[in-house]
Amino acid sequence: MAETKGAESPKSAPKKGTAASEVIIGAAAAEIKKSITALGAAMGKVEDLANKAEEAQAIIAQREDKIKELDTEFSEKRRQKTVELEVELKANERKVVDGILDRQGLVAVDKADYSKLEADADKVNRDIKSEVSSAVAAATGAMKKEHDNATALLNSQNETKEAKAKAELETLQSKNEFLVQQVDMWKNALDAERAAGVQRAQAASIGAVNINGAGK
Repeated sequence: MAETKGAESPKSAPKKGTAASEVIIGAAAAEIKKSITALGAAMGKVEDLANKAEEAQAIIAQREDKIKELDTEFSEKRRQKTVELEVELKANERKVVDGILDRQGLVAVDKADYSKLEADADKVNRDIKSEVSSAVAAATGAMKKEHDNATALLNSQNETKEAKAKAELETLQSKNEFLVQQVDMWKNALDAERAAGVQRAQAASIGAVNINGAGK
């Protein structure tokens, strides 16, 4: 606003030395002074913020240094503890191992004893497999023999039944043939008797005709 008024004053102001120009110049000067005061206050705030930022950076740097110091201290303590633990393990290796195994419910065994136990276990497994194989083979053989016997018996029974059925069928066929022959024989006899009856009837009718003719 002050700059705008200051820029327009030369164009609209009356001649130098008049009361109107003094008023305008005075107002412009007051605006400029006000702007300078505000600018000074702003600069003060900026400087205050810059100081606070520097203080914050200093605090951050101090804390970073502290963190690095703590990291170094922790790494050193960890390394020292690791070395102490390794030394303790080497000094009391068997005792520590036995303690760990005891907590796990385990027992330490010498390598030679372990190898012997492993060999014995392998032998026992092989023996068990061999015994199982033998038992399975024996059971399989017995089952096969029993199956073969049952099959032979069944086949024998089937053959006997088949022979019996065949004999019965042949007997039935013989009886059927005999019955057919009897039926044919009776049929032929009936046919012959029927033919003889017809002939007798014809002969009787002829005799009757002759008798009647002779009587006339």
